[in-house]
Amino acid sequence: MSQNTPEYTQSEAPAIELFKALGYDYFNASSNDSRSSINEVILEDRLRATLLKINPWLNNNALEKTIRTITNIQASSLMEVNQKVHELITKKDSITMKPTPEAHPKPVFIIDYENIDNNDFLIVNQMKYKGASNNSIPDIVVYINGLPLAVIECKSPKVNIADAISDLEYYQENSPKLFYYNQICVGINKGKGLYGTIGASFSHYSKFKADSIEDISKLVDRVPTDQDILIYSLFQKSVLLDIVRNFTIFEVDLGRTIKKLPRYQQLRAVNKILHKLKTQNQGGVVWHTTGSGKSISMIYLSIKLRREEVGFDNPTIIVVTDRIDLDNQISSTFRRAGFVNTKQAASIGHLKEELRDSYGKTIMTTIFKFQERAEEKIDPKDIEVLSDKENIFVLVDEAHRTQGGSTAAFMRASLPNAKFIAFTGTPIDTETKSTLNEFGSGEYIDKYTIKQSVEDGNTLAIRYQTGMPEYFIEKDLMNEVFNASFGHESQEKQIKLKSKAS
Repeated sequence: MSQNTPEYTQSEAPAIELFKALGYDYFNASSNDSRSSINEVILEDRLRATLLKINPWLNNNALEKTIRTITNIQASSLMEVNQKVHELITKKDSITMKPTPEAHPKPVFIIDYENIDNNDFLIVNQMKYKGASNNSIPDIVVYINGLPLAVIECKSPKVNIADAISDLEYYQENSPKLFYYNQICVGINKGKGLYGTIGASFSHYSKFKADSIEDISKLVDRVPTDQDILIYSLFQKSVLLDIVRNFTIFEVDLGRTIKKLPRYQQLRAVNKILHKLKTQNQGGVVWHTTGSGKSISMIYLSIKLRREEVGFDNPTIIVVTDRIDLDNQISSTFRRAGFVNTKQAASIGHLKEELRDSYGKTIMTTIFKFQERAEEKIDPKDIEVLSDKENIFVLVDEAHRTQGGSTAAFMRASLPNAKFIAFTGTPIDTETKSTLNEFGSGEYIDKYTIKQSVEDGNTLAIRYQTGMPEYFIEKDLMNEVFNASFGHESQEKQIKLKSKAS
């Protein structure tokens, strides 16, 4: 690409400078491509060097075996191979090698999530990749430890951002091997930035908003653009690795695998919850408006709670709803996202039995499993304790509907040392703040309002006009349909039916 075009000067070049400010190495592949062939999508020299840095015990034979495992992944579709790669780079025992023939196998880490500086962060622009028809030349590719984890397509501010997403879709078809390792796809045109996953259409790409632009402004030394905000928010090194490891899920729906990344409010809320649990040993309330993905937020939170380094000793997670259909729905969502040990408690006795077992379960239940105890008028202090473990986390869906009465009190008494985190889309007690106080705090952990959801395009604005609507009723047709359906009933019952309907 010519460096005199608006696409380069106003989008690509500022993006490169921001990545460099974030600590990424950089080279221009159009004049400095060290690969032996455009068929290569992995920078093998960087991969080899980083593997030895992270796993210094690797001997040469184990190192070469590891590289062959990473570079030769067999699958029937791009999504399938992408999911296998994600497991390789995030799961502890996905690759194991013996330091010596006599030794026990040890895990080989491809990315060091705990020591960020052990990893190699690089961006390249204008690198050419072999395509099925023409060669693909994406504007910017983000490499972590020699693996192409993100592809960014830049456009002129005068070009619709949808064109960038269209190019990303074309690259996935034309050069699928480049996207075997991909974790984020990004389209930018200075005034807008959108991110998504492989296989996503334009409508499933999202904006990313920052709580504050002060740090971004200092870094770029100007008023940040939307593309600055997206790049800074997603590609700070610690944030990018957090997203890859903890906020990327593959959900199987009707036989089709869908890859999902977090919306910005989900990422923000989950990390705020973890911070509060670790610093205050206390839960709280998250208010995210209806349709903002609370069930997926619960999955992200559950993933992070289970991380060994978080320090909660492989906890038990209980998800509480107030309707059987919601219980089934959330159970299904967790299972589709890969939570294979999900249980649905059939009764209080069943729940107690599940809690006796080892830690690490995900249990679904409805609040009404506790109702029979409340109806017995037992004092909460006399209630039977189901478990006094401290590493139980109770995620309560639509908490404003259930957490103010005796049933909720009995649930808390049954789990005296559990931490309760509430998710609500409709906080209705703004005067008394009873839901907030019930969870041990007078303030929300995080808020995502209807207004914000409308601004982000996730919720349609409600439009209305004053005045009474005009009704026109086809009376003869209505009587004909009624007689066909209920004409066989007695005259008395027909009168009652008509009266009720009217």
